[in-house]
Amino acid sequence: MYTQRLELFAQNENFRWTDKDVVQTYLNSLKAWLVEDALLKKEDKKKKKKKDKEENIDSQDEDDEPDNYSKREKTKSEVDFENFLKVVVADLKYWNQIIKPVNELIAANDEYKARFGSPPSFDKSGYLDSAKSFVTRSSNDDKSIEQAQHLIKIYYVAKSILIYNQNLYIINVMMLKEQEQFPVDICFDNANEFDSFLSQYARYPVPSGSNQC
Repeated sequence: MYTQRLELFAQNENFRWTDKDVVQTYLNSLKAWLVEDALLKKEDKKKKKKKDKEENIDSQDEDDEPDNYSKREKTKSEVDFENFLKVVVADLKYWNQIIKPVNELIAANDEYKARFGSPPSFDKSGYLDSAKSFVTRSSNDDKSIEQAQHLIKIYYVAKSILIYNQNLYIINVMMLKEQEQFPVDICFDNANEFDSFLSQYARYPVPSGSNQC
């Protein structure tokens, strides 16, 4: 349903989605415009408040920025992230159902937490907070950003693991076919490659627990 939006964040083949620091640096770059925008708005609000308190001011200091502050243009990645963030906030209940089993697995394993970081909360209170932010057009709150970043990260970690296992499966099947120990030819549907791989793996598993693998 949302695969096309997630695919907008694909990186080159040398990018390591399993490298926690590299991934976090990339994810932080996606939220840069939202953070800058929030800081500019906060600063502008302070200046307006200060002006309201001052009386008999004829001119503004030259160093002060005008009320209508200028923003830099968003990069394509920042635009894609902001759009994805709004999608996540608007349908967080759906995302919670999808990501909950993975988050529980990570949270229960110290090694996984060290590798992927502690998953953000997608609970009911978080959903209400995010929904409120979305309605008030303040979708750049920290919690919502963390949720969107986490979904991107887990999507690509899962995809890289799936690709690795698919390649391993193909290699082992080819070896078993040469030994006449595998009953069928490998056939993956290019239009839905991963689903067809998982379906074939479930039907014709490779004995990974033995020295045949």
